[in-house]
Amino acid sequence: ADPYWIFVGRNNVPAGKGKGEAPILKGRTEHTDNIQHDGTFHYQWSGRKTWKIRPTEELRSLCDEKWDMALKESYAYTVEEGDIFVI
Repeated sequence: ADPYWIFVGRNNVPAGKGKGEAPILKGRTEHTDNIQHDGTFHYQWSGRKTWKIRPTEELRSLCDEKWDMALKESYAYTVEEGDIFVI
């Protein structure tokens, strides 16, 4: 069978008085996931998270050559509780 895995993260920093939400965490440093498939999906169990995505040079070249499509330098997407984010 193909391998599957799950990653679960949690913000354990207590919420500020009267704000009702945990403070913003910095998150992981910028990194490139080396995957051998077409993408990943992420379910936001609770709260919200902002993903900052930067296309690789390989993807930029492919989009430019194959589809004549210029990509932005980076993208930011915020997901809310119950959202599924597909990369």
